[in-house]
Amino acid sequence: MGTQIKSSAPKVEHKAPAKSAAKAAPKPAEKKAPQNSAVKSPTDKASVSGDAKAKADPGADKLTKAFGDAYGTSKVKTDTWKKGPNDSIEGMLKGKGFSLKDIYTKGQDGKNMVDKVMSANNIKDAKKIKDGQELNIPDLGKNGGGTATAGLKPGEKTEAKQVGDHKIQSEKLADGTNQSSVETKNGSDVKVQSPGNSTNATQVKPDGSTSTQTLAKNEQGKVTTEVDTTTKGNTDTIQAKTLDGGTLKGKANQDGVQLQNGSVKVTEDLDERKRDGAVENFGAKVDKFFGMGPQGPSPSVDVQGKNVTTTAVGNDITVQADGKQVAKFNQDADDGFFERTGAAVDKGVKTVSDLAGRAANGAVDLASRAGGAISNAASGLWNWIRG
Repeated sequence: MGTQIKSSAPKVEHKAPAKSAAKAAPKPAEKKAPQNSAVKSPTDKASVSGDAKAKADPGADKLTKAFGDAYGTSKVKTDTWKKGPNDSIEGMLKGKGFSLKDIYTKGQDGKNMVDKVMSANNIKDAKKIKDGQELNIPDLGKNGGGTATAGLKPGEKTEAKQVGDHKIQSEKLADGTNQSSVETKNGSDVKVQSPGNSTNATQVKPDGSTSTQTLAKNEQGKVTTEVDTTTKGNTDTIQAKTLDGGTLKGKANQDGVQLQNGSVKVTEDLDERKRDGAVENFGAKVDKFFGMGPQGPSPSVDVQGKNVTTTAVGNDITVQADGKQVAKFNQDADDGFFERTGAAVDKGVKTVSDLAGRAANGAVDLASRAGGAISNAASGLWNWIRG
């Protein structure tokens, strides 16, 4: 979004200190007022006047009316143009977890999120926002968040954020490469590297799924690649697509997918160890020690398309290019004896844990019902005694 930010430095007036009087006159003794319980103390009066002076924020109220109860509001300070992630209204909204679709889809009133934010903040021209100006912005709270590489120096990274089932982070590598990453609860680790800035925008959806949109720019500062990572239950869906008419090219194997669109690289690490249980991973090490595990790297498959989708359901991996399946892997297919035994143990432990949890919940429910029945019986007996 080509937003031009103009800075304006506030004028500061300096006043010379007033000359002190030659000799201060003695203060007359104050008479103590008679105590009266009906008169409020100065402390009470101050607190009341403070409450009375509290003013509502008309901009926040206007924003709430524009979006209803869907979001909260927060204030975000504008960064200098191209010097930080909040250099535009679009950047501020991405930082709160809103995707490009969220930001630019028009409502029934014909206005998108940017239009509504401008109206709530009395902004006539989005290209003329002052540096440091605070704007009221929609906020998803714990159900939304974002990270960006803009404003980072080589070797710096943003604080990692946990939003729903995703942990997101952005950093500028030592060589100046921008990288935004997404790590899911199921163990998928997605990294997008680009010469231009990149962003993550993460949101927990109403159906309970977590979705992150990662956007990457090329050397000219144009967004060329979008990667959408969605987690729902034990399923991760990673969709990489080109926005500049280019083609994603790369390789896929059971451990992950590596793609490239011009100067933008997308790496999807589907490391089996992150998906397996502790005992299964220990069994894999035993197999490797005795030479019973996988021998050599897994075979790779060429991938090419404008839209490449990787779906991981547990250890079952499927890769599609432009809607056509090009690869399918089962990460457990080459497991050795001890790894398979470990998997069975992990599964048994999980089953026992689930049953124990259900039993505990059942016991609590039974106790609650019994307590209710006893209470009702006691109440009925008391009413009978009272006649």
